[in-house]
Amino acid sequence: MPVKQGSLELLQHPASKEVLQSNIPACLAYVWMDGTPRVVPIWFHWNDREFVLGTPSKAPKLKALRKNPKVALTIDHNNFSPQGAAGDMVRITIEPEWVGLLDFQTRFPSALPL
Repeated sequence: MPVKQGSLELLQHPASKEVLQSNIPACLAYVWMDGTPRVVPIWFHWNDREFVLGTPSKAPKLKALRKNPKVALTIDHNNFSPQGAAGDMVRITIEPEWVGLLDFQTRFPSALPL
């Protein structure tokens, strides 16, 4: 019987193990202090029990995470696979309301000392 979505048993699936052992950065999604969503790329380590993330001690997201520790963490695969795509695609549009850029050349995260 297939393992249902939401089950921690999915962490044992070969596809899961592949991305958990990869060097692909994860995306951490959390809720900012004003209730708006935030998503940031972040390196992770999977120790077979939990995701271990690192961030500067002055990172603004820490205040938001203390207030609301519920997050989503996604790890994409580098290759697109149409497997599992079924039926007609639906178009989704997103109109930007706020943009941030960290180029690590002239714009750095506020938690990093200059």
